[in-house]
Amino acid sequence: MRRFALLILPVMLAGAIAIGCGGGGKKTISIPGGGKIDVSGKVPSNFPSDFPVYKGASAQGSYTGTQNGITGSVVTWQTGDSLDKVKSFYDQEFKSGPWKSSSTGNANNTAFWVVDSPDGKQAAYVGATNDGKNTSIIVTIGDKSAISGGGNEEASPSSSSSSSDQTSTSSSGDTTPSAAATLPAEAKLASDFPTDRVPFPSGARVTNTSSLTSGGVKTFYVEIYVKDTPGNVNDYFKNELPKHNWTNSLSSESNGEFFQTYSGADSSSNEGVTLNVSQSDTPGYTKVELTVMLPG
Repeated sequence: MRRFALLILPVMLAGAIAIGCGGGGKKTISIPGGGKIDVSGKVPSNFPSDFPVYKGASAQGSYTGTQNGITGSVVTWQTGDSLDKVKSFYDQEFKSGPWKSSSTGNANNTAFWVVDSPDGKQAAYVGATNDGKNTSIIVTIGDKSAISGGGNEEASPSSSSSSSDQTSTSSSGDTTPSAAATLPAEAKLASDFPTDRVPFPSGARVTNTSSLTSGGVKTFYVEIYVKDTPGNVNDYFKNELPKHNWTNSLSSESNGEFFQTYSGADSSSNEGVTLNVSQSDTPGYTKVELTVMLPG
């Protein structure tokens, strides 16, 4: 789930899709720094035909985004049925159907599943949440290697033995690891980023940042590096964000990586925070990818 946060932002904001697509039309939004988002009132034509869709649920809209080589789609549905009924449906489908669950959980009127396609090439995140009246179902789906962030890529045939990512051989014949990866260059945080509501750990290094405004919602994308363990950094946000009027709606952990989503105090104000916490390639540092949504 390392790069999943960049695709998951609409999970917190099913309503933003309907707002952005202008009542069922199609709209393309350019992302600062490169990439695009296609927003539509319909389910994408390439949505897998074997993926289970809750019977009777009404499609609310879809989002397909591409940035930094990551491509994925988000589709939302809504039903008047209870969260328990929706959860029972997906529990059964992801057990006996073609798509299989690798992780599941529930908290604060929200249920989620992480599932893999039959051929293992795609992965999806399914979230279901009830607002007291309706249950929204949000499916984020994409190429599995893109969502997981890679890490198992084979070396290029043209790679040179003198490349910095190779091992070296000492005079005694022993192999030694290459030099440790260095920290990415520092980036300047946008002046209007809400640091008063989303604080960072002491000494955090901002390494990537961008923002966009659409449909009355402003979205910030930020990457930071923190000299600490993923567990400690995850605990920092878990303790600090509630102090700034954020309510945790989902927390999960898989293979030492942590994922959290938060909603604002006013559920109708389109506020949300998503963060993914993982061990970075630089020893001793944790990488955090954040998506922050506020009324814009």
